[in-house]
Amino acid sequence: MRKKLLFSFMVICSVVFVNAQTLPNNGFETWTNATTPANWATSYSGTVSGIIPLSFAFGTKTVDAHSGSYALKISPSLVSLGNVTVPAFVQLGTVGTFNLDATTLAALVNLDFTNIDISQLTALQSLISKGIPMSDSPSELKFWYKFLPDSSDQATVNVITTKWNSTLNMPEVVAIGSTTIANLTTQYSQMNVAMTLEGTSSVCDTIRVIFSVGGANSSAASEFFIDDITLKFNSWGIENNTVSNMKLYPNPSRDFVTVSLNDYSTSYDVEVYDHCGKLITMIKNLTDSYTLSTETLSAGIYLVKTIQNGTTSTSKLVVE
Repeated sequence: MRKKLLFSFMVICSVVFVNAQTLPNNGFETWTNATTPANWATSYSGTVSGIIPLSFAFGTKTVDAHSGSYALKISPSLVSLGNVTVPAFVQLGTVGTFNLDATTLAALVNLDFTNIDISQLTALQSLISKGIPMSDSPSELKFWYKFLPDSSDQATVNVITTKWNSTLNMPEVVAIGSTTIANLTTQYSQMNVAMTLEGTSSVCDTIRVIFSVGGANSSAASEFFIDDITLKFNSWGIENNTVSNMKLYPNPSRDFVTVSLNDYSTSYDVEVYDHCGKLITMIKNLTDSYTLSTETLSAGIYLVKTIQNGTTSTSKLVVE
């Protein structure tokens, strides 16, 4: 199965202090220069094979704003080395310098990491923002956008909150959200990215936000305008009797996943949604654990929901 591991770009630590109810420079009114909004990483620099210098910038300050004076315009970047176009990645926080070999750079350009090893994938971590501190996971991220795609380019938004696990010595995912935009949108429209809790608590310590534009053959002519990002809290659906009553294993999954409940005294239904909220499959009136084939599912993030006696349980499923 062809693995597009774009979402695996979201890992590790924290840097800038932020109010728990908003993101810094969420309206892109403050700029360090014409390509760099404050608190956001839009430019990257480093070397190829430790010798050849390489840099690319994906952000541009624009007066074509939804509100205020400015907005952020994101486009893939044409680089002189090999005359290739690199898909755009704009992240909340800061990034370091990189050193990539030619194979890893080609994987980044093509968004196909199938044939790179773990050491090469680790080298990409220097391109990843460490995020910013946040004490509670939002249930939703909203923003205003316009999208002028060229060729088959798409815009993707990924949001993840994590909490450090001192026992495992690594961050654990608290909540996750993702959406993809493919259609031409010439007027500012609002997009809502719904977050899914991994467990029962929304308490976190870090949030990461990544906007990306491009595809397997990215075009520098694609333009993605972003403005007025807001966070919504305290709407996890607890009042709708959402509880953690389900287990998924193995997760991540390659061929199958088993859905298991704590109680089978009454029948239940299973629904599976993709990252855009589209219903993929539904199985009704189950009375025991259920094994679902994932062989036909593309690699990515899915939401599995069970409904039993009016009680809804949800969990994130990762298909590799």
